[in-house]
Amino acid sequence: MSRATARRVHVLRAVVDDYVNSREPVGSAALVERHNLGVSAATIRNDMAVLEEQGLIEAPHTSAGRIPTEQGYRYFVDRIEDIKPLSAAERRAIHQLLEGAEELDDVLARTARALSALTQQVAVIQIPKVSNTRIRHVEILTMGPGQVLVVVIASNGDVTQRMVPAPHEVSDVDVALVRDQIAEHIVGKPLHAVTGVLTSVSSPPPGDPTGFNLPRQLLDFAHTVARAIASALTAHQVDRVVLSGTANLARSQQDFRKDLTGLLETLEEQVVLLRLLSEMEADDDQVVVRIGSENTHAELTDTSVVASSYGANGSAMLGVLGPTRMDYSGSMGAVRAIARYLSRILSS
Repeated sequence: MSRATARRVHVLRAVVDDYVNSREPVGSAALVERHNLGVSAATIRNDMAVLEEQGLIEAPHTSAGRIPTEQGYRYFVDRIEDIKPLSAAERRAIHQLLEGAEELDDVLARTARALSALTQQVAVIQIPKVSNTRIRHVEILTMGPGQVLVVVIASNGDVTQRMVPAPHEVSDVDVALVRDQIAEHIVGKPLHAVTGVLTSVSSPPPGDPTGFNLPRQLLDFAHTVARAIASALTAHQVDRVVLSGTANLARSQQDFRKDLTGLLETLEEQVVLLRLLSEMEADDDQVVVRIGSENTHAELTDTSVVASSYGANGSAMLGVLGPTRMDYSGSMGAVRAIARYLSRILSS
């Protein structure tokens, strides 16, 4: 790389940094004043003219300053050498926010809030796949006449709950018998196999020894509980995402060319977000960035997405979404740190 080319890379980096920080077009005089580029304003003007010819910066309207183009942001991101690490205060804040969370949904909701707060962007977290997850514990709690609460805890900490009707004459001893029978059939089994097991034992052929070994008067209740667990687990295994920080888009509204209505509606579509994250699959510890029109969905072409994998074997993705005028290094650092942190929590 020639000296002039290297200098223009520094100039582009300075334009991106200043524009991201100020939202104002950047002129050569401001670059000379704010950055130690070691050359005159005239040289910087010439460099900016070359960068503009290359399509890396542009003049918005009649402004004397320049702003990065989508291509300029891509050039900048591809040459980020050091991803900004989290500060000690930020790490402490994450630890405090996640401390005490036990259920998977709670962990992910808190993590999404932390990521959104760190980046001031929209945080998106894909709920991890459960192919290796097993049932750890089953509990049935009497909640009053005619009702019990069924609780199923998975090995990854995920908790599924369902209220189930119960005969009024069912005692606590009866409930314990049903719980023990259901636990015998599903505890230790992979989550993906449990639905089939419960369906089989809740509707066994006459004389089938694989059914529940219970007094006849408890069989209907046990079958009702089994079907409720199967239904709840099936619903829980559908691919989902956790979202936090959509209000941050309103603070960045002027960074978007279009009204935010379409984007906000898109963020409500789980299928779109799941497809977006699946298309950005990354190797362990790698951070992937999509900028502007690199996002194929029409409502996302004004946004940038920074994402990384997390969990066992990188089985799920998390990231942030915001305007292309984004602190890329900071967002990449936050996404990578949160992915590592979440992976450690889920493996412990």
